[in-house]
Amino acid sequence: MGEGETVYDVAQQYGLRVKKLLNRNRLESGQQPEEGQVLKLSGKKVDEPPATTTVVIKPQVSSNAVFHLVEKSDTLWNIAQRYHTTVEQLKTWNNLDDHIIRRGMRLKVGEGPGVN
Repeated sequence: MGEGETVYDVAQQYGLRVKKLLNRNRLESGQQPEEGQVLKLSGKKVDEPPATTTVVIKPQVSSNAVFHLVEKSDTLWNIAQRYHTTVEQLKTWNNLDDHIIRRGMRLKVGEGPGVN
Protein backbone atom coordinates (compact mmCIF):
# COMPACT_ATOMS: atom_id res chain seq x y z
CA MET A 1 0.00 0.00 0.00
CA GLY A 2 1.10 3.54 -0.56
CA GLU A 3 1.78 5.73 2.43
CA GLY A 4 -1.53 6.99 3.79
CA GLU A 5 -3.61 4.72 1.51
CA THR A 6 -6.11 2.42 3.23
CA VAL A 7 -8.74 -0.20 2.48
CA TYR A 8 -11.25 2.54 3.29
CA ASP A 9 -9.78 4.75 0.53
CA VAL A 10 -10.16 1.94 -2.03
CA ALA A 11 -13.68 1.09 -0.84
CA GLN A 12 -14.70 4.74 -1.07
CA GLN A 13 -13.17 5.13 -4.53
CA TYR A 14 -15.08 2.12 -5.90
CA GLY A 15 -18.31 2.53 -3.93
CA LEU A 16 -17.86 -0.59 -1.82
CA ARG A 17 -18.43 -1.34 1.85
CA VAL A 18 -15.16 -1.74 3.74
CA LYS A 19 -16.37 -4.92 5.45
CA LYS A 20 -17.12 -6.58 2.09
CA LEU A 21 -13.79 -5.49 0.61
CA LEU A 22 -11.96 -6.92 3.63
CA ASN A 23 -13.98 -10.15 3.43
CA ARG A 24 -13.34 -10.62 -0.30
CA ASN A 25 -9.61 -10.33 0.26
CA ARG A 26 -9.31 -12.34 3.48
CA LEU A 27 -8.25 -9.33 5.52
CA GLU A 28 -9.19 -8.77 9.16
CA SER A 29 -10.75 -5.54 10.39
CA GLY A 30 -7.98 -2.96 10.72
CA GLN A 31 -5.58 -4.99 8.56
CA GLN A 32 -4.22 -3.22 5.49
CA PRO A 33 -2.91 -4.78 2.25
CA GLU A 34 0.77 -4.49 1.42
CA GLU A 35 1.94 -1.90 -1.14
CA GLY A 36 1.32 -3.33 -4.60
CA GLN A 37 -1.05 -6.03 -3.34
CA VAL A 38 -3.89 -6.86 -5.73
CA LEU A 39 -7.37 -6.43 -4.29
CA LYS A 40 -10.45 -8.30 -5.46
CA LEU A 41 -13.33 -5.82 -5.75
CA SER A 42 -16.22 -8.16 -6.54
CA GLY A 43 -17.23 -11.74 -5.95
CA LYS A 44 -17.23 -13.82 -2.81
CA LYS A 45 -14.71 -14.37 -0.04
CA VAL A 46 -11.69 -16.24 -1.38
CA ASP A 47 -9.83 -19.16 0.22
CA GLU A 48 -6.54 -18.16 -1.42
CA PRO A 49 -5.20 -14.82 -2.60
CA PRO A 50 -7.12 -13.60 -5.67
CA ALA A 51 -5.89 -14.94 -8.99
CA THR A 52 -7.38 -12.15 -11.08
CA THR A 53 -6.03 -8.64 -11.05
CA THR A 54 -8.61 -5.97 -10.38
CA VAL A 55 -6.86 -3.12 -8.58
CA VAL A 56 -3.21 -2.60 -7.77
CA ILE A 57 -2.61 -0.28 -4.86
CA LYS A 58 -0.12 2.41 -5.84
CA PRO A 59 1.76 4.76 -3.54
CA GLN A 60 0.23 8.19 -3.19
CA VAL A 61 2.17 11.10 -4.61
CA SER A 62 2.12 13.12 -1.40
CA SER A 63 3.77 11.57 1.63
CA ASN A 64 2.90 14.62 3.73
CA ALA A 65 -0.86 14.04 3.78
CA VAL A 66 -2.65 14.70 7.07
CA PHE A 67 -5.69 12.61 8.02
CA HIS A 68 -8.55 12.90 10.51
CA LEU A 69 -10.54 9.99 11.96
CA VAL A 70 -14.21 11.01 11.99
CA GLU A 71 -15.85 10.98 15.42
CA LYS A 72 -19.53 10.79 16.34
CA SER A 73 -20.34 14.52 16.32
CA ASP A 74 -18.05 15.54 13.42
CA THR A 75 -19.36 17.32 10.33
CA LEU A 76 -17.44 18.33 7.22
CA TRP A 77 -17.90 21.94 8.27
CA ASN A 78 -16.37 21.58 11.75
CA ILE A 79 -13.54 19.41 10.39
CA ALA A 80 -12.82 22.05 7.72
CA GLN A 81 -12.77 24.75 10.41
CA ARG A 82 -10.45 22.70 12.63
CA TYR A 83 -7.92 22.14 9.82
CA HIS A 84 -8.24 25.59 8.20
CA THR A 85 -9.62 24.35 4.89
CA THR A 86 -13.01 24.29 3.13
CA VAL A 87 -15.80 21.74 2.90
CA GLU A 88 -15.33 21.66 -0.88
CA GLN A 89 -11.62 20.92 -0.51
CA LEU A 90 -12.38 18.08 1.91
CA LYS A 91 -14.91 16.66 -0.55
CA THR A 92 -12.34 16.86 -3.37
CA TRP A 93 -9.50 15.26 -1.38
CA ASN A 94 -11.78 12.43 -0.23
CA ASN A 95 -13.85 11.85 -3.40
CA LEU A 96 -17.09 12.71 -1.62
CA ASP A 97 -20.19 13.44 -3.70
CA ASP A 98 -22.17 14.80 -0.76
CA HIS A 99 -21.75 15.97 2.83
CA ILE A 100 -22.36 12.57 4.40
CA ILE A 101 -19.57 11.25 6.63
CA ARG A 102 -19.66 8.47 9.19
CA ARG A 103 -17.85 7.77 12.41
CA GLY A 104 -14.65 5.82 11.72
CA MET A 105 -14.05 7.31 8.28
CA ARG A 106 -10.47 8.44 7.66
CA LEU A 107 -10.49 11.77 5.84
CA LYS A 108 -7.60 13.56 4.24
CA VAL A 109 -7.60 17.06 5.77
CA GLY A 110 -4.40 18.61 4.49
CA GLU A 111 -0.91 18.29 3.11
CA GLY A 112 2.42 19.31 4.51
CA PRO A 113 3.83 19.98 7.95
CA GLY A 114 1.94 23.28 8.38
CA VAL A 115 -1.43 21.56 8.98
CA ASN A 116 -2.41 20.97 12.62
